[in-house]
Amino acid sequence: MLRLLEILSAVLFTLSTGLLFSEQFRQRRSWVIVASVIAITSSYFTIDQIIQYFYSRTIIDLVIRHSENSKNSKIDEGVQNTQQQKGPEDAERRQREAQAAAEYAARQYREIEMERKRLEAEVAKLKADVQRSTAKADVEKATRERIEAEQEAKRLQSAAEDARREATRQRLAAETAAEEAANQRRKAEEQAERQRAELKAARDAAERQEQLERDRFFVFSVCNHTSTPISIAIDFFSEEDNARVVEGWKTVESGQCPQLGRYRRGEFRFFAKERNGSKQWSGNFPVCVEFPGPFKRIRAQSYNCPNPQFLKRFNTKFVDTPSWTVNINP
Repeated sequence: MLRLLEILSAVLFTLSTGLLFSEQFRQRRSWVIVASVIAITSSYFTIDQIIQYFYSRTIIDLVIRHSENSKNSKIDEGVQNTQQQKGPEDAERRQREAQAAAEYAARQYREIEMERKRLEAEVAKLKADVQRSTAKADVEKATRERIEAEQEAKRLQSAAEDARREATRQRLAAETAAEEAANQRRKAEEQAERQRAELKAARDAAERQEQLERDRFFVFSVCNHTSTPISIAIDFFSEEDNARVVEGWKTVESGQCPQLGRYRRGEFRFFAKERNGSKQWSGNFPVCVEFPGPFKRIRAQSYNCPNPQFLKRFNTKFVDTPSWTVNINP
């Protein structure tokens, strides 16, 4: 059984040592630790068996030698007893033999003591080798752990650096977005300001145009102070037709002062008559009208009035004010 354990420990020590020298095997940390433990355990068991072997062999040798010495001493005693009978002549020889045996025993003791010390030194050396192997394995383990710790620290540092760069990128993106939003807001405000300015300019232009229109045109009103309705015909310059136009009839009820329209400033003429009567409010400028109306035509120089009774004399006024009101009195 002891022999089988010795063979098994030697085989485990050889396999684990071979695996430790394998480059592919050393890349797996857990396997390296297991192989190291197996190698140390098997080597310790092998050394212990070797020590026990040497101790047992030494003890056996000592027993054998002691047996031989005992046997020799008994033989010597027998010989001595026999020789005592021969006489004192052999006393000197026996003394020399005893002295030689003592010297031999002393040499044997010294050799045994030296062998014991040598075995103790071998055992101490083997234990020191085991301790050195264990210490070397511990140093290698500590070195691997230190390298792994340094790699983990580098990884964490790299992750922290990546996180810092990502935070910087997000901050820059946020600042860029804020700046872009500020630019867009500023552009929107500038556009709104331009639109307000354009609107104001358009409003001012419209007001100026309206003022120009007001300056170019006037409002014509007629107040009928009579007791009957009256009919009004007018002669004015039409920008639409770019010519003088005569138009009639516009009715103004009794007691009313309506606005009859907006007309271009300048020379303006009108003619008034009772709607159902014969009374007229005329002037000096002859213009042909139509009855009963209504009518509107361009007053051309070549136009011939078809009936002399249709030729009426219009009142003339040069208007240069925003409004003009004619009062028709009885």
